[in-house]
Amino acid sequence: MYMMYREREYYTLLMEKFRGYGLLDVDKDYDNKIQFESRQLLERYFEDKIFFLKCEKECGFNMETVARLNSMNYFLWSNEFCNDNREPEFIRTAVYFTVLCCLVDKTLDFDKSTWQKEEVLKKIEWEYARAYFAGHRTPHDNPFDYLYNKIAGTFYNMKKSNPINYDQIMNDIKGAFASEIYVSTSELHTLNIRNENPDDLIKKSTSFTVAGLRICAFNTNSWVRMSECADYVGKMMWLMDDLCDLFEDIRDKRKNSLLYFNNKLNEGETSIESLIDLAIGNVENNMGMFMTCLRNFEKIVGSEFYRFFFYIMQDWADGVRRRF
Repeated sequence: MYMMYREREYYTLLMEKFRGYGLLDVDKDYDNKIQFESRQLLERYFEDKIFFLKCEKECGFNMETVARLNSMNYFLWSNEFCNDNREPEFIRTAVYFTVLCCLVDKTLDFDKSTWQKEEVLKKIEWEYARAYFAGHRTPHDNPFDYLYNKIAGTFYNMKKSNPINYDQIMNDIKGAFASEIYVSTSELHTLNIRNENPDDLIKKSTSFTVAGLRICAFNTNSWVRMSECADYVGKMMWLMDDLCDLFEDIRDKRKNSLLYFNNKLNEGETSIESLIDLAIGNVENNMGMFMTCLRNFEKIVGSEFYRFFFYIMQDWADGVRRRF
């Protein structure tokens, strides 16, 4: 009963903040435009549509929506930072990479798959994954290795053409995978805030997002500005994800970063109930942090990508409204 009451209180407050910042005012005409254009781009950047059916059968998730919206996402990002130098190979690789990471995340978070959790975790252990990122392929055709095989060749070419940018992307991916493994293998009980490294909790969102955007714009002449914008996107994706999923994560005993950040309890064992109270009290601070990032991002990125990104945030917020 306590959890139900606190959950209702939390999401009522979160909806008020979303509404106040215009995150629930979805433009239906723009939504229809994105739905149409993203389907066209999916045809261009994700070649094997049979994969979605196979993936749904084997892992419990179709992944077509993820591929479709990220085809649009990376197309617009490439327009922003690569202009006439846009390379379809990098957009396609970013889409496949994102589908891979989202599939891993969903399979670990939800019990809908024939795959055991330990089997999935092995797919993102660095000793396993690094071979693909060095250009090696395998004969395996399960959904995870299929996606790895689709991106291996591009990563090999990236390493040869610009090893400095390639190494930055490898650091992003390595950090994201380590964070995913940590969060997936550390269950939420009582919490010792002092012992938590923030990177362990948030890089599964931030570094994964930055990696995809850097892959997409690998050949940009504005790497520094692009990376600055990507950092903003990564931070906002992390905040929106953990704001929206707080109580779902608690029920499933997953560590949500917002139970640890922006609170005054910084040492010793702390009850989950105490941290829920603090998380509710920090909704305004966390939404303020999100909106500061959003306003700063708007100043340094073009209007076309900003409009699309705001639409994605609206869609995320509206999903929470539909659930509650």
